[in-house]
Amino acid sequence: MIAIIAGSFDPPHMGHIDLIEQATRLFVDGCGGTVHVLVGVNTQKQRLITDANIVARLIRNEVVPSVDENIVVTAWLRTVVEYYEQLEDEAVIVRSLRTSNDCNAELAAAWVNNSPLRPIIQTVLLPCEPAMTHLSSSLVRELVFWKSPAAKDLVPGSVWRYLKEHFYG
Repeated sequence: MIAIIAGSFDPPHMGHIDLIEQATRLFVDGCGGTVHVLVGVNTQKQRLITDANIVARLIRNEVVPSVDENIVVTAWLRTVVEYYEQLEDEAVIVRSLRTSNDCNAELAAAWVNNSPLRPIIQTVLLPCEPAMTHLSSSLVRELVFWKSPAAKDLVPGSVWRYLKEHFYG
């Protein structure tokens, strides 16, 4: 079983890492499967880190132990459905829920992905840790824009080093 986690992760924050770790416990440790993290581009958002390959590298640095072949992190600049269709194993899409607003949006996306027009793609919704319900990439981007040191506590170490070097100059 493959768990697909897709997003822009711009920038990657502790909520993203939590979701990847939850999926790893459930699908790798629990089922012997793999987790595929797809870093894409959301054209509706102003990007902070414009290169998806850099974002993928930052995530890989934080979540993939040196030789863990059960976690794949890659830049993917097409739809999740296209990725799903090229897989040979069964797969699910894994999404995080912070609030009831997330629930409504994720259910709508799950229904689209489960459309009769394509193969059925199941979605697994995992609640985030309660301490992370406030956390979003938009919040981190705003803190970085204002050069606030508070961003340091919301992102993993390698991401903070990247942000500090490129935006806090």
